[in-house]
Amino acid sequence: MMRKRRTLMALLLLGGLVAHAMIDARSAAAQVNLKPNVFNVPTHGSLTGVIKIPTEVLNEGATGSGPYHVAYMLSADGVLDASDRLIKSVAMDPLGTKASVSWDQYIEVPDGLVQDQYYIAVAVDPTDRVGEIHEDDNTSIEQIELLMGLPINICPSVDQVGTPYVAGVNCRTWLQDGYTRTYIVYVPPVVLDSLEGGSDFPLVIMHHGSSGHGARFLKISGWRELADRMALVGEGLIVVFPTGMMYCKVGKPCETGGLMGWTTKWHSYDLTSQADLNFGVRPPGYDPVAPFPVDDIEFEKEILSDLDSHLPVDPLRMYATGFSNGGSFTHRLSLELPERFAAAAWSGSVWSLPNALPAERIPMFVTIGTDDPGFMDVMGVLPDPIPLDPFEFLQNSWITGNGNLAGYVNGILALDSEPDLAYTDPISTLLIWATPTAGTPQGKSFQLALLKDLAHVYPNGTNNPHGFEAAATFWDFFKLRHR
Repeated sequence: MMRKRRTLMALLLLGGLVAHAMIDARSAAAQVNLKPNVFNVPTHGSLTGVIKIPTEVLNEGATGSGPYHVAYMLSADGVLDASDRLIKSVAMDPLGTKASVSWDQYIEVPDGLVQDQYYIAVAVDPTDRVGEIHEDDNTSIEQIELLMGLPINICPSVDQVGTPYVAGVNCRTWLQDGYTRTYIVYVPPVVLDSLEGGSDFPLVIMHHGSSGHGARFLKISGWRELADRMALVGEGLIVVFPTGMMYCKVGKPCETGGLMGWTTKWHSYDLTSQADLNFGVRPPGYDPVAPFPVDDIEFEKEILSDLDSHLPVDPLRMYATGFSNGGSFTHRLSLELPERFAAAAWSGSVWSLPNALPAERIPMFVTIGTDDPGFMDVMGVLPDPIPLDPFEFLQNSWITGNGNLAGYVNGILALDSEPDLAYTDPISTLLIWATPTAGTPQGKSFQLALLKDLAHVYPNGTNNPHGFEAAATFWDFFKLRHR
């Protein structure tokens, strides 16, 4: 006897376009008739694509009386048949007296797929394949989404903001102005083990650079490994890896509705001055009347609120870090959310002038690689590296001119313009400003390190010749500072 089921197909355009349609496929030989309900989700080549499929199974036929499988298949031609590629099979228990069961299924976009049009089929199928000729209704899906930056293969917990956390890697989503934002939270077991003991733990938020995403910096930044090392000695550290917003590059296909040319960015002070971005093009799905560029400060507040509610976070020990454009956004956070962060540290980006003076200052630490081409260019030293000598560095025409380091330290951070201390060795130089400007006791310390032979990377101990490690260095800076 044939088991009843309904198969629904949704069109997935890899590279950026997702369409969905509910299809009652009565004949496996019939060409699927897609409905024109189309929405776009842009992608970038460096991002991990995750398909979110809201699924419901009704208690009809075999689903009520015995175990069954829900099969998710990939089709290149929209014809439902046994040649479709199985990408996920979920074993289900009998529904019994339940009327239905529903959940959000997350599936990583399979490797090796070229940018093209594909169909996603969802079917209740005891054999995990599609072979029957006739089908009856007993499943439904509302729509599919393509989420960016979620490493679904290592996430034991994937859900919306507000869901309790588990030990390990947690993936969360939050809907902002119609667009799904994503962030990853790494929770060492020691943090959850102490929930009843009343202990609170420090928090670090790591912001990726342009074209990056949270999943990548979970893997390469070194912060997860640092949290694991701390856990071995009974110390807890919660680390968050959010993903920025998608922006369209000038002259790229995304300007005219194409699939390619998107990049991820954070809304730093200098974002809107970047001439290579077209801010008239919004990510599809983003509310057309909402402010754009996106309010990343609001996103940060939502993340902090969620963590405050569901994890034992110490409100006096929350820190921000970042790389490149993420470093520029970290700098903005340090000036606009000083009431939430105890200190900030970043690599690969400069200081920039805020729209207004901060109401409060927090300690800051910046690292610059002597072989970072962006800095070498603006400082006018190409092809030579940035000098390690502190006096030569401070007298550079860009540092004293457009960079205006002394004016920034004095006017924005309320510190004396001359550094108090300078340490140098064969591979690094550290400059420290610590004396508040007369009459402004709010001034806090500012540190700037020059790292020899470091290119434009977030140093993780293995990606530079001298083994510089930002996570360990910044943590040594953070742990001595609290609100």
